[in-house]
Amino acid sequence: MRNIITKQTTVKAALIMALIAFSACASSQEARRSPGVFVDTGYGATDFSTYSRFTVLDFQEGAPSGELGACSLARLLFFKGDVEAGAGESVADHIHLAMAQVGFTLTERSAAREAYLNVNESDRIANGASLAVRVAEVTGADAVVMGCVARFEELVGGKYSADKPAHVSFGVVVFDPARDKVVWAGKFDKMQRSLFEDLFQWRIFVKGEMTWQTADALSGVGAGFLVERMPKPKR
Repeated sequence: MRNIITKQTTVKAALIMALIAFSACASSQEARRSPGVFVDTGYGATDFSTYSRFTVLDFQEGAPSGELGACSLARLLFFKGDVEAGAGESVADHIHLAMAQVGFTLTERSAAREAYLNVNESDRIANGASLAVRVAEVTGADAVVMGCVARFEELVGGKYSADKPAHVSFGVVVFDPARDKVVWAGKFDKMQRSLFEDLFQWRIFVKGEMTWQTADALSGVGAGFLVERMPKPKR
């Protein structure tokens, strides 16, 4: 029994040492790598310091018609899967929190929801440019953050053993209503894997306290990764 415990301890120690060595040897660019994140560079080097206030709308949950609203507006493509009800609100909450933590000035989420309800039904269904313009008018924001959730599949298993890992996929779009255009877009698409399968996922496991994560927790990690890649806010 003592030998078995010793071997298990040795394996854990070796894994920890491997992670330390991996992160230490990574280049500064690789150290900032965000697993599952794609940012559309087609919008150029947008300067977010020109915006004084952002508002975050609940994200669209899937799309039976094949379109994904704001994400189609930004040309973000996805392989869609199952989406749990309430995922759009949850992901938007994570984006709002991540933006607040790095210094963005934001309207209250309740104000964004109220503004959404005040928009006529056809604009709400479109979930695109017309919606962003109307919401900005109501909230006083000069930039609108919206998006879509294409996949939100829950973890099957527990914190330390996963029969089926969580899989989350969502897009984030920042729209400038004054210029009537998208100025930034990115997406997060990730099914969590074990470190033995993909060592580059060490950031996901570290942020999740080295455990298998729920879909909600994984979407929070993805929201943080995407906001890290956004241009800096106005100070």
